[in-house]
Amino acid sequence: GVCGCEGCSSEGVARLQKAYKELQRLLHPDNFSRGAEAERDYSHGHSALVSAAYQTLSRPLSRGLYLLELEGVREGEGERVSAAFLAHVLELNERLAEARGQAEVGLVAEQLEAELGRLAESVAQAFDGGRLGEAGRLLSEMRYLSSIEDKVKEKLFPS
Repeated sequence: GVCGCEGCSSEGVARLQKAYKELQRLLHPDNFSRGAEAERDYSHGHSALVSAAYQTLSRPLSRGLYLLELEGVREGEGERVSAAFLAHVLELNERLAEARGQAEVGLVAEQLEAELGRLAESVAQAFDGGRLGEAGRLLSEMRYLSSIEDKVKEKLFPS
């Protein structure tokens, strides 16, 4: 997982999903349909909070950024991404722009998936070692690659 804690392992993600479903079941508006308006408002508001928390914690990038925030580190503080990494991002963007057909776009997608997986592991190690500045830099790199991944999805699944 991203932070190296038990909660970010595959077992931890499964527990997160289970807790999310249980909370959503408990907070479902149908449970409060005969209650006071305040109870229905409570149900609706807290259901939205649970959904937002789940969305944040279920994705490696947003989870890592949230964990940094808990440590008092804002995004952009700490180590900066290297010029070599930025050159790599430009190269990936160019490869994607020049890609002809689903197969070529798919190759870029595979590379991005592999790189994002390696970055997630590195972020976990940085958190484990208390290297928050390094974790912040790695999460910035993840954000750059995630933006290219969004472009890949647009090419693969145009709306």
